[in-house]
Amino acid sequence: MWIALLILAVSTAFSEILYVASAASLRPVISEILESFTRSNPGVRVKVVFGSSGSLYAKIKGGAPYHVFLSADTVYPKKLIEEGLAVKESYLEYAEGRLVVVYNGIRLRALDDLESANRIAVPNPRFAPYGKASVQALRRSGLFERVKDRIVYGSDVSQTAQFISTGTADTGFLSMSLALYMSVNFIPVPEHLYDPVIHALVITARGKGVRSAWEFVRFMKGEEAKSILKKHGFGVR
Repeated sequence: MWIALLILAVSTAFSEILYVASAASLRPVISEILESFTRSNPGVRVKVVFGSSGSLYAKIKGGAPYHVFLSADTVYPKKLIEEGLAVKESYLEYAEGRLVVVYNGIRLRALDDLESANRIAVPNPRFAPYGKASVQALRRSGLFERVKDRIVYGSDVSQTAQFISTGTADTGFLSMSLALYMSVNFIPVPEHLYDPVIHALVITARGKGVRSAWEFVRFMKGEEAKSILKKHGFGVR
């Protein structure tokens, strides 16, 4: 009897809910990552909120109770550290994203073909790292001034994908991971046209004392997480 009670007490002690704020570009891969993570951490339940990296940063700064922040860039996690809202020792650059142009209803062979598009969907560069990379690519290729009147901005890559899938736009910029998930036609954007999209994570100040948050960081450093990320079109570090 006492053994059963001891087992129950131990299992209860290690039962936690981990609150994760994740960049929308990770939506296609996060479920597989969390499935693998919880398999090796059976006492942990994970709740995820998606959004643009900038909007999630603002929510954390405003007091949102997330334990781990998975950003699509390095800027916002570093800001949280500087502001005393995240744990410096937990900072991890875990992946590099690839930028692609998705097309639907028109044929794209190169970036210059965007001039034939009616609407071009782009994540909002103020909040979404893939949006910032998209505008960089358009400017460095000399296309921005020629197509700027046809750009429609989504709040993040997920809304941008919706614009394309619903026909609001016939082409647009997305992460490769999302394009692969959607099984749509796309061409990679030459990498010299945009700064590297480095994904970083950090444990927030609220998550500092949460054991599963540290276990999650350790998991993201391992080969299993790297294998999943590579399968979904990310480069790993």
